[in-house]
Amino acid sequence: MGTAEVDLAAVAGQLAAEGADVVVAEGGPSLNGAVSDADLVDELCLTISPRTAGGTSTRLIAGADARRRDYELVSLLTEDD
Repeated sequence: MGTAEVDLAAVAGQLAAEGADVVVAEGGPSLNGAVSDADLVDELCLTISPRTAGGTSTRLIAGADARRRDYELVSLLTEDD
């Protein structure tokens, strides 16, 4: 599905051809940016902890193009705090 980089749209197409209805992509900011750039995100699941940590890490999506994407909150689950 690519030589230097993975063609995520081709991967998604192949998985769909093989019957996959849902594909979950778990990764960091670079993968999140790549699937967003490929316009393959239709649902975003976030886990937020009531604790912060410093550092030089990138944000939720790194390297994504300038297109803004809006999402609709479908559900919210809480535990303890």
